[in-house]
Parts: sequence; structure tokens; C-alpha cells
Amino acid sequence: MNRLLHRKVGLLLMIYFGMCDAARILGIAPLQAPSHVIIMTSLFKELALRGHQMTVIIPTPQKDVPSNYTQITTDINMESVLGGKENMFDLGKMNAVVLSVFMWYVGNTMTELTLKSPNVQKLLKSNENFDLIIAETFYCEGLLGLSQKFSVPFVGVSTFSGTENIKDIVGDPFPYSYVPSPFITFNDHMTFFQRLQNTITNFLIKNGHNYYFIPAQDAIMRKYLTDIPNLSKLRDIVYNASLLLLNTHFSHGFSRPKVPNLIEVGGMHIKPPKQLPKDIQEFLDGAEDGAVYFSMGSNLKSADMSIPKREAFLRAFAKIKQRVLWKFEENLPDKPKNVKISKWFPQSDILGHPNIRVFMTHGGLLSSQESMYNAVPLVGIPIFADQSLNVHRAADAGYALRLDFDNITEESVYWALNEVIHNQRYKETAERVSRIFHDQPQTPMQQAVFWVEYVLRHHGARHLRSAALDLAWYQYYLLDVAAVLLAASGAAVVLLVWLVASLAALVLRKPGNKHNKHNKPSKSNKKKK
Repeated sequence: MNRLLHRKVGLLLMIYFGMCDAARILGIAPLQAPSHVIIMTSLFKELALRGHQMTVIIPTPQKDVPSNYTQITTDINMESVLGGKENMFDLGKMNAVVLSVFMWYVGNTMTELTLKSPNVQKLLKSNENFDLIIAETFYCEGLLGLSQKFSVPFVGVSTFSGTENIKDIVGDPFPYSYVPSPFITFNDHMTFFQRLQNTITNFLIKNGHNYYFIPAQDAIMRKYLTDIPNLSKLRDIVYNASLLLLNTHFSHGFSRPKVPNLIEVGGMHIKPPKQLPKDIQEFLDGAEDGAVYFSMGSNLKSADMSIPKREAFLRAFAKIKQRVLWKFEENLPDKPKNVKISKWFPQSDILGHPNIRVFMTHGGLLSSQESMYNAVPLVGIPIFADQSLNVHRAADAGYALRLDFDNITEESVYWALNEVIHNQRYKETAERVSRIFHDQPQTPMQQAVFWVEYVLRHHGARHLRSAALDLAWYQYYLLDVAAVLLAASGAAVVLLVWLVASLAALVLRKPGNKHNKHNKPSKSNKKKK
């Protein structure tokens, strides 16, 4: 019944947006992290419901997929990529540059494991044909070589707000003066020292990416795509993107320049709240004083917290009147009566329940977007990557309060919850920001689908491509122009000095000038006198 309903909705969307011939699309979602998979597969499934034939490279198979949706599994998990189990809370100790180096290692390992996967190798040796590739652009650029394997254009999808290197694939401007790195906690009004730090951080990451990571990805690509004649340099392939879909929206960020083929689709995975499972529905319906939802996301696990941190949360929860839903991955025998735990919760649907008063979160982008969609204020506890920036932006806007994980105590958790629950300004601001987010001519998913089909209709949409991609770095920053202007200015100054000196010399040589040496009496004349 649900599938029939989806197909009817898909048909209505096709009528609404205009028909697009069904295409054969190869989707690439290489990272096993659930938040990344959610973004990528939500788009893939929507395209399948619109009639496109989807073939998807993915670590593990998804359930309930349409009949025109083929999955090519790589069986990759994070432990195989990292070489063992990693406590994700430890990543919070890395600064932006060290985190990028770590991600280069993860990306190289993930790209190689994907390309050498038996199922992917089978695809590469087949006679399959595609019209388009849609690939996640998250430290796996070597996989974009498949666009040359199948001789098709590609669309990149960034599952977060994107680093400079991700936006470079469409030539999007990234001025360091007011666009901060997503891995540092600055806004678009930076002090001098913040701009200095932002410049140094972005410069190191950009050049490390370009001169270490991309060559390493190029080598991996060539190792496995040996049957492609005249395979281009990976750098040239990367800069040939037709479109970049960015999982962000200015309501959760700030105004910045965009090229035409960069499209913001933040929140495209979100759907209107559905009916909750009976036990959760009853738990929330019975929360007379409201409820708190607490989750550290899909990668971070609350069960990996140290015992003192865990106990601090439990003692704080025991002191509040509200009921608490806590995504906790193990048994928790000593939990208070007002706390309900589960390894998984339907998060977005829970946030849509009217009794949710606050969302305690790690500040992941999907969680931030779902809270904004449902107008739920936050208590943010960021750990790594863009989480700190996401929480900072929400706090700066006025609908969140930030807690540092290192400073978690019973008192700090209790104070933060009471502040956000009882201070009405957090809820009012959340509602205002939510109205801004919802005030769009199309839903984010509708925009994503429209632009993907636009690329299909216009055979790669080369007319959207920025000329910046064809310029050398010194041309892009006008250094050659600056050099000529400086040289011309220097020559003009030299010429002016020469002219002044020449005129001065002529004046001094003029007959009758008392300063002219020829008018001075000679020593012999003096003696005669």
C-alpha cells in the first residue's frame, strides 16, 4: 500500500515538474556512516520513485527499496576502514588540520576497498550503460573516475556544508574573509585573529588535499580502472562536475556567494512526522511536563561515554520533571523512572511530537536540520568535525545552548536543560528560524530532483559551469594582473623620478641662474681682483 502511494506521489511530481525521460543512474554512496547513507539513499529512492532506473553502490543493502533499484554492496564497515573499533569521542581531540589528515587516510582506504570489492569489479567488467552518476563527494574523489568509465556526466552530493575542496569542484567562491572552515567555530563576522586562523587552516587543508590526497586518489583510481583508454588526471575529472548538491540552507548558516550549479538542498531527507510506535507514542503523550529527546547521533554512541559522564546525565535527568528518551545502545539498569532508552529511535518523528521541549544533541547536521524543521530548541554537546560549528550557529541564532563535553557534570546538564525548557526565548527563536527554513518555493527534495533531471535533460548542463575552473590559481586570484599593475606603477614612478631629475638638472644649468656653476667667479678672477 505504501509503495503504491509512493508511486502515485511520484507520478504527481512528474506532472508538476515536467516529464523527464527515465534514465539509468549510477548512485555511489561509499561511506558506511548512517547519516551519510540516509542523505544519499533518500535522493536515490526518490529518483527511483520517479521512474529512473537506479543502480547503487553502497556498503550494506537497504530495506524496502523500489523494484527499479539495484544495490551493489561492498560489505565495507567502519571497522574495516579504521583497522579496528574506534571510540568516536576521541575524534574531538583533533584540530581541523589533524582531522583532515585522518580523513585523508579514511578516504584512501574507503576508495580502495570500494573499487576492489568483488561486486564493484563485476560491474566494471560488465556491459552496463548509464546516463548519469550521482556520487558523494566526501574524501572519495577516486570513485569519480567511473564517470569516464561509463562516459557520463556526474553530480556531486555533499552530505554536510562542505569544505573548500568540495566546493572547488564547481568553482564556488570561498573567501576566507567571511566564510569559515566547517571544522572551526567561527561565524561570518570574524575578528582579525579569527580571519588569520581561518586563512591558515583553509590554506593548509586545501594544499594538503590538492598535493597529497588527490594524487593518492589518482593512483588508486588508476590501479583499478586499467581498461580506460586515455584516462584523464583525477584533478581534471573532479573539476568537470555538472552539479553539486549541498546539504545546507542559509537559515542554518549565513549568506555567501554561489555559482549556478551549486544547489542548497539542506533537509532533503526530512519528511513530515509519521505515527510513532505505540510505546513511544504513549510515553510522550503521558509527559504532562513535556519531554526531552537525547541522542548523540548515529556514529557517536552514548554507551561509549565514560561512566562518570553517563552517571552525570542520569542524575540530572532524575532531577527534572520531564520525561527523557535517550538513544542508548546497551542496557541501562540504573536509569531513573522518567527515562526510556533504545538503541534506535525514529528521531525526526519524535521531534515532531508536540510534547518535545528540548533536543539534547551532538550537533550533527542532520539532527540540527530536523530540530529546525520541527522548531525544537537545542542543548548542543559537539564532539568533532562540523558539529561544533552547527551548535555555534544555532546558539548564535538564539535557539540553542552549548555544553562542552569535557565540562559535563550533573549540575551543568541540569542547568542547561532548565534554561532551555523554561526560558521561552529559545522556543520562540526556534519557531522563527523554522518558518524561514520552510519558506521555500519547493521542498529541498523537489529541488534536488529537479536539478538532477535538469542535468539529464541538458546532457550535463555544461552551460552552468564556471569559467573559474579553467583558470590557473594565479589567474583566479589576479596575481598576474596585480604583477603587471605593480610593474606598470613601478615603471611610472621610475619615469616620474627620472623626469623630475632631468627637469631639475636643466633648471640648474640655465644661464643666469645664481646656482649655475658657470656664473660663479673662478679662482683666477678672484686673484686678479
